[in-house]
Amino acid sequence: MMKITILAGSVTGNAHRIADAVADHLKAQGIEVLLSKEPEATDLQPATDAYLVITSTTGHGGLPYSMFMFTLDCFEEGKNTDIGGAPYGIIGLGNSKYHAFCAASEEMDCAMQDLNGKRVGEICKLDAVKDHDPFVKALQWTADWLKQLQHSA
Repeated sequence: MMKITILAGSVTGNAHRIADAVADHLKAQGIEVLLSKEPEATDLQPATDAYLVITSTTGHGGLPYSMFMFTLDCFEEGKNTDIGGAPYGIIGLGNSKYHAFCAASEEMDCAMQDLNGKRVGEICKLDAVKDHDPFVKALQWTADWLKQLQHSA
């Protein structure tokens, strides 16, 4: 059975709601899911087949507090956090009216690469202005991502 760890960070709760919907979608397909809404370095387990990062972006383009703390935890001096080439995907939430649209998803992409991860697929960027039903887009992207994961294995 495939195991996917979802690392979610939210400012207002929207990213957590998307993470819940994606987790339910994956579980319905028989995939084991670990969902962490306050991620820590210890959530990066060797038994995980893939990681899915779901993060909103603050108004200034930064990471939500929980994702910021997660990256600090992973890169703390003396820690050698490494996910060993594990595949990952990213869903970012943002507002295209801001100059730093979905910047947190790009920052998490860099962090996951620095943790020795390998991104599968493009970053899914959900726009609060244009995507009137972000759940549909997120679930559609997740289905495509799963297919890409299977082909990359």
